[in-house]
Amino acid sequence: VQPSSEGVVGVGIRLNSATVSATVQEYSDYLTTSSFLEETAIDPIVTNGAEQLGYRASLSVDTMARTEADSATALSPKGAYVANADIRRARTLMEANNVLPKMGNEWLGIAHPYHIYDLMGDNTPGGFIDIMKYANPAIYQSGMINNLNGEAGKVEGVRFLKSNNVGTTTTGGVTYYNLYVFGKGGLGAVSLQGRSPSKVRNPNSQSFKVNVIKGGASMADPEGK
Repeated sequence: VQPSSEGVVGVGIRLNSATVSATVQEYSDYLTTSSFLEETAIDPIVTNGAEQLGYRASLSVDTMARTEADSATALSPKGAYVANADIRRARTLMEANNVLPKMGNEWLGIAHPYHIYDLMGDNTPGGFIDIMKYANPAIYQSGMINNLNGEAGKVEGVRFLKSNNVGTTTTGGVTYYNLYVFGKGGLGAVSLQGRSPSKVRNPNSQSFKVNVIKGGASMADPEGK
């Protein structure tokens, strides 16, 4: 921005863009059962197998996003416990570097259950326990704050999701669990169009297709077992 002179057309600026590239790959897996297993199992083995494949697929995508976050971040052990002051520091560092909040005025955090345990046990002034003395815990159960799916709570303006699938670092025989705080544009993903799964109820959460193909006699399986 520069001062303007009356009646004089100033010099414009160029609009620049940054190119972000990614490697596109397909991921798939399968399992097989036998006619004997289906007839003798005490549970619906095919249905259970399909559910496990769906879970495996979602865990794979989640791990890819987590690995990308780990590789793009300089990680260092911060201590034996997580306190509200650590979350306040992470949020302050992003604010100081002009990182915008992820959702409205709030940041998004992903934490291991051990982290949530530490934060909920933080009895220091301004900690989680101290804050809850002046809050109405019922709003966290009634949905009045527009809870995210799997949200564990909000600390220092960061809304936390709970996940066991976080990166770890082992130093001196001690395992440290990574904790993530994201601002706007911190992590992105692009879905391929035109190959959406069938019978989709929620396209924002259903990204996989599980095919169940019944067996039969074939060149590879003449007996059809």
